[in-house]
Amino acid sequence: MQTHLNKLLFIYFLLASSLAYSKGTISGDSDLLFTESLIENERIITFDEYSSDPRFYQLLSAENCDVLYNEIDFSRFSTQNLNVQYDNIIKSIILRPKEFKYNINFLEQSFKFQTKEMNTALFQFQSFDMNILKEMNEVKKNIEKKNLTGSESAIICEYNLLENIEIDKFPDLSINFENAQIIDIDSISSKINVYFDGTVEYFFKNYTYQFDKSNFDLSRFPFDSHNIQTVIKLNMDDSAKISPSSYFIKKFKSLDSNNFEFINTPEFSIDNVNINFGSVGGSQGIEMDFNASRVSYSFIFKFLLPLFIIIIISFLLYGFKKDIAVANSITLLLSMTVFSLVVNDSLPVTPYITFYDALYFISFISIGIFIFVKIYIFTLFQLNHLRLRIAFSHVCIYLIATLLCSILYFN
Repeated sequence: MQTHLNKLLFIYFLLASSLAYSKGTISGDSDLLFTESLIENERIITFDEYSSDPRFYQLLSAENCDVLYNEIDFSRFSTQNLNVQYDNIIKSIILRPKEFKYNINFLEQSFKFQTKEMNTALFQFQSFDMNILKEMNEVKKNIEKKNLTGSESAIICEYNLLENIEIDKFPDLSINFENAQIIDIDSISSKINVYFDGTVEYFFKNYTYQFDKSNFDLSRFPFDSHNIQTVIKLNMDDSAKISPSSYFIKKFKSLDSNNFEFINTPEFSIDNVNINFGSVGGSQGIEMDFNASRVSYSFIFKFLLPLFIIIIISFLLYGFKKDIAVANSITLLLSMTVFSLVVNDSLPVTPYITFYDALYFISFISIGIFIFVKIYIFTLFQLNHLRLRIAFSHVCIYLIATLLCSILYFN
């Protein structure tokens, strides 16, 4: 988020200000939403806690997990009327306006739900194999020693997600992002976790999605901001409900209080996040709405500040002789051209004029006016008081043009 320093610089250079603030909201139909009692007495989590894996693993042997799987028979599961609890950790959001694309990297995503079949199989589990029963009892004792509370529980079995879905051992509850393609995936880390309390978790690790966004608004560059929307859907029955987990709400509150600094957004800062759980396009889904603003410090000190210094120098050249002033003003024009080429290299070709383009054009024309005045007007009129009036009028015209440009783009 732009700090007060950036705002003051913006006011000073552009004679207009634009306030920005960070704010996040979660909305939807879940009973968990806006239930402050869930998190009001809990401390704010740190960055390490935000990006860590809070799961407790007490895994059974692979052989006994197979026995448990056969007892449960996941392939017969129905996704009707499921109450799916959603959680995620967003690692980075990378906006690439030059290519009209942006990437979102999820460090992890979690979809948890419980079914009657799962509870029955776990808590009424019977076997004639004493080794299996012994291991289950050991797992139960270890879990009780941990004194897990609330929604916490231990993972007792895990399966590779993609491999088991391909062979139909588990129902395909794959994630569907609208208008996106996966460009990076760590399939080995994606799991289906079975918890001791009967919870089943589809756990997606290190997935990167690339989105095409053709309407990046760069008109206010380098003070531009962008809205990006992401819709997540699961391949499940329409009767299923998606809602945020209590831990998701807690993490979101921490992100909001830290201005979403836990999420890496190179060259941009997140100003506002809205997440809506509910019906999306006739089925249950999650709408994520991010507002991101460009961090403008670099452009201010590398381009805008030198641009205004060049203009100030051009005005000072009114006090020099014609030959020296004209030669130096041409040098200033060449310097401005170099700045323009560097800036344009980081921007796509747009059908409109950006704020920086307008400032550059006004400054370029201002120096052109100076050269014209110095060569023709001052040659024809030798009166000093007239020269002073022309110089003063030139400065006023430039300031008025800059002010009108700022109002036009930021009103």
